Amino acid sequence: MKYKETVVFFIVRGSDRRIRPLSSKEKYLTSETCKKIKPFLIGWLFLFLFTTFLRLHSLFDLERIILAESYKLTIMHSKLPNVGTTVFTAISQLAMEFRAINLGQGFPDFAPDPILISHVEKAIKSPLHQYAHMAGSLRLREVLAAQISAKGEMVNPNTEITITAGGTQAIFTAISALVSPGDEVIVIEPLYDSYIPAILVNGAVPILITTKPPNFTIPWDDISDKVNERTKMIIINSPNNPTGKMLSLHDISNMEAIFGDKDITILSDEVYEDIIIGENKHISIRSSDLLREKTISIHSLGKTLGCTGWKIGYAIASTAKMTEFRKVHQFNVFAVNSFLQDAIAAYFEEISNARTLIGQDYTERYQILSQSMKDLPFKPLTTQGSFFQLFDYSSIEDINDIAFNDMLIKKYKVAGIPLSAFYVSNISDTRYIRFCFAKVANTIAEATQRLSSLNVKN
Repeated sequence: MKYKETVVFFIVRGSDRRIRPLSSKEKYLTSETCKKIKPFLIGWLFLFLFTTFLRLHSLFDLERIILAESYKLTIMHSKLPNVGTTVFTAISQLAMEFRAINLGQGFPDFAPDPILISHVEKAIKSPLHQYAHMAGSLRLREVLAAQISAKGEMVNPNTEITITAGGTQAIFTAISALVSPGDEVIVIEPLYDSYIPAILVNGAVPILITTKPPNFTIPWDDISDKVNERTKMIIINSPNNPTGKMLSLHDISNMEAIFGDKDITILSDEVYEDIIIGENKHISIRSSDLLREKTISIHSLGKTLGCTGWKIGYAIASTAKMTEFRKVHQFNVFAVNSFLQDAIAAYFEEISNARTLIGQDYTERYQILSQSMKDLPFKPLTTQGSFFQLFDYSSIEDINDIAFNDMLIKKYKVAGIPLSAFYVSNISDTRYIRFCFAKVANTIAEATQRLSSLNVKN
């Protein structure tokens, strides 16, 4: 009876709640009851402990899931881990902060031709407010084909021209359509800043070829040495941003020798083709019979017509390459602003020599900048085409171009763009600044007046 006597010893009695020892009968009844419910108590205890364990385990799992997802967000894989705010954005913000005249911005500060605007006003009142054709307005494509044929090259507007949302979209689409992961793309620096990200996003490898001031001569022997079975594309920019240099017939001959017998695409960025200074002549790579089928050329009506905010450009390529281009284009942009395409077509139909007049206008603006800068201690480089001119400031300060540009903004209230911003390689010894002359005469005059107190260093 040892077990019986040790099961329960006391009981609360009645309403007076006094504690007393159990009687013999009560002890017996209590011990018998415990014998009967013992298995149930043990089972319940086991079930309680087990369910508690599961609940705690679930909570730990949930915590791990939350932590894991949070960690994933924290270390999200980036296709462009080294890309942040561009130097162009940073400089524009700094210029605004110090109320500087911004000669770094690569676009006009004046309105487009009033005749073009009048065609836009007519077009916006037309029914052209739904999606344009995926390849672009046929009217515009036919006008462009006619302009090209006037230069001696036949282009099929149905299969070889596609209207794009600006030149940058056309560049990205061309790279996406024609380059695969692991392919190599040759690029020549200094270069437009969208090339490298477009190559990297598509899993390809940029192969850098460096040119340096003051001549920026392209080292064709070095390019030839870089070509191998993985090379799928070379990107050429002429007229060049930021140098203002253009390809010569000698350059075209070198390209024919290197690429003429190879299955390598030539991406020819020609967005400044109409911004030609003086008697210089733009030579398109498509002018070469040997290279034409290998080339996809990129053009910008926003640059040509001084309306960069409209974001309208176009690409020209052989039917085979354009077919691949359009496969990506249709799922990237699909169609471009409808009524603006029609307005541009109407403008070109009315002003048949518009492209020639545009070159003359920018020649005058270039001359205004050159004349205004001639008494300042900068050494100018000659521009053949584009909105830009480079200036050597080494006689003023012996500091890097980023520091020099910051000084111009903060002290003289004028902003440019440092040449090093156009290099991927670590170029620390350049002493050049880029100014944009696509500005009204008063803007240029005020900017040069502010710089007039600059002196040659001691």
